[in-house]
Amino acid sequence: MDEIEPGAMPFHDMIKSWLMISEILLLDENVQVNGLVSVVDHSGMTRKHLRYGTPSNMRMLIDVFENSTPIRVNSEHLLRQPDIFDIFFSVVKPLLTEKMKSRIHFHGEEFGTLHEYVPSAILPSEFGGQLEKFGNSEFVDKILAAEDYFIENSQYGFLKADEILGGESTANDPTTGITGSFKKLDVN
Repeated sequence: MDEIEPGAMPFHDMIKSWLMISEILLLDENVQVNGLVSVVDHSGMTRKHLRYGTPSNMRMLIDVFENSTPIRVNSEHLLRQPDIFDIFFSVVKPLLTEKMKSRIHFHGEEFGTLHEYVPSAILPSEFGGQLEKFGNSEFVDKILAAEDYFIENSQYGFLKADEILGGESTANDPTTGITGSFKKLDVN
């Protein structure tokens, strides 16, 4: 978390980054079949990080995680979360489904409880595991190597509301992106 400089990147770009990571993860058949167990280290989180925690940003984040990303999240394990994390999570929690709430586990500095869910044999040493210190350079290289793939995919998407509905957009919903007047709607 301390490597994320608050304000250095717009929140939408952080979401795009997660979607790109998701696409690469989904190329792995094991992820497709078994889903994902994530371990997130929140050490270094400061009040500055809370600037991303607006209700509309959190609604968008939850919508991407729960409804838009085809990865089954089996569990989310949060480590070393500071006291201010409670403020952040108080915004997020009401937006989560009960199913997702049940899949989030808080461990703080206690790695023993983490090992009840994730074996220490597959965790890096900084999480009380038996593997070498965590490094993501191999995964970063995978993402960078997929640049042409992402550029090609960026050409696809949804039509703008006025192209679909006709007329000018009269509303803008930042959480769903649905806009338009619905005054002119051709239905075949």
